[in-house]
Amino acid sequence: MKMAFLSMFMALFLGRAISGQTLKPPVSPDYGLLLHPGEAGHNEAEVAASMEKAKSARINTIVLLVKDSAGLYYSSKLFPGAIAQEYKNFDLLKTVLTEAHKRGMRVQAWLADFVEGKNGWAYTSHPEWAELNPDGQTTLSEIGASGKSYQDVWMCPARRPGYVDQYLLPIIKEIVSTYPVDGLLEGFARYPGDLNPDGYCFCDYCLAHVFEHGHLVYDSEPHLAPLLRSLPRIDADLAREYTPKPALWNEWSRREKAKFLLHGRYENDSSSDMSYFFYTYRTDVVTNFMQEAHEIVNAARPECTISAAVFKNPIAGGRFLGQKWSDWTGSVDEFMPMTFRNQFNGSWSTFLQEFAEYTRYQKRWAANRKLNQSISVPSLYQDMIDPIHRMAAASDQWLAAGAGAGGTLRSDILRWSQVTLDQLPESPRKTEFKTAVQNLPEQIDSEIARAKLIEVRHVGDKLLSNPPAGFFPPSRLLEVIHIARESGADGIMLYGATMLETANLWASVKEGFNEKNEGQPVTASAPAR
Repeated sequence: MKMAFLSMFMALFLGRAISGQTLKPPVSPDYGLLLHPGEAGHNEAEVAASMEKAKSARINTIVLLVKDSAGLYYSSKLFPGAIAQEYKNFDLLKTVLTEAHKRGMRVQAWLADFVEGKNGWAYTSHPEWAELNPDGQTTLSEIGASGKSYQDVWMCPARRPGYVDQYLLPIIKEIVSTYPVDGLLEGFARYPGDLNPDGYCFCDYCLAHVFEHGHLVYDSEPHLAPLLRSLPRIDADLAREYTPKPALWNEWSRREKAKFLLHGRYENDSSSDMSYFFYTYRTDVVTNFMQEAHEIVNAARPECTISAAVFKNPIAGGRFLGQKWSDWTGSVDEFMPMTFRNQFNGSWSTFLQEFAEYTRYQKRWAANRKLNQSISVPSLYQDMIDPIHRMAAASDQWLAAGAGAGGTLRSDILRWSQVTLDQLPESPRKTEFKTAVQNLPEQIDSEIARAKLIEVRHVGDKLLSNPPAGFFPPSRLLEVIHIARESGADGIMLYGATMLETANLWASVKEGFNEKNEGQPVTASAPAR
């Protein structure tokens, strides 16, 4: 089976020519737009329209999602079973490349690296590839930020053979060898620290290799005892041989092993410091993956750049996510830190100040690589969106509970609707919303009362799907773009094409991406390989 897979793999890449040419990196800053498949289109006409809209807004780089937990969004010959159902008969990546290149825009293929769907091909075919917590469970056992059960499975990036070398790296090679992509964006190159910072991975492979990785045990002498103490502080006696792997390690349960790695001592007289080696193991695993990806891309398509979508702080990222991206400068051309509004507390003005400061630090961490600051458009307006979502959630709970369940839920609806009313500009839409709220029933004791509650839910939804002019002020987007430039960003990448459409912000993108409005010139370009 393994030889058959390798034969198929080599035949594909030795016998298939690369079609098309990549575009040279833009001389001006990268003005990018990250697109999910549905935002790019489902057919040639839709893709052409979305590319034309992006070009009209002065965007010069399209970043297209080609792999996520739902599957693949290109015509993979290696893994046809992993292609998302709605794109099995339409090569989205090929079409986007054609339409974007026709308009002079570069295209980066964007991968959500280590995350898979619970019903996806990779996990259902190879459940042994998944990361495990101390109880031997996958991330399906976690509760997500929404308070609901987490629906995706994170795959172990360390295991060999496993997910990375048998699936992810072959996907990367297939894309860069088959399509004229101008760049590759690695996203989700980390551990699921936003779910459980200390919970993964304790699969059998990681538990067997974590000591070997740091050479904390001799292969030839696995039970070698430390030398005798020669300094008063034994934890400072670095000349000693020390093998902290417990003698009964193989008899311990998974939970006992995890507890030792997170809370154990390197030596009986030392601090509780085994976690240092565990976290270092994780960061090295992810860093090694980025290097492997770099080598594959460089061999197959040297002109293709590698970008990384990362959490905003590589020092904290190393501890909690295994993502110390400041160590990736040897394998990454462009960093895209996700410095989003929803990751900051405080007022809008406080956010702008902290956003500027973070951008300056990120520029330093990126060293001689490009820093393309990422802006999540929906998160800029989170204080407008959240109250409507909270009101909707309370409405749904009340509708589900029925008569006698008003009370706190009704109070929640009134409280959050008042926040929205205070934000809405004067317009017929505000009057419509205010009237619906004023008609909110005390109890759902009739069909008429139920209909009034549904109406509140409905007019709230309309504020998001078809907002009145001014509800989402364009000045916010323009301010953030300007501050990113002033703080040293080499380019701007926007998440949230759907939000740009519904909030009528395309004209603001065009204005913000006008080079005459730059705070300062580009200070770096994509490094030569």
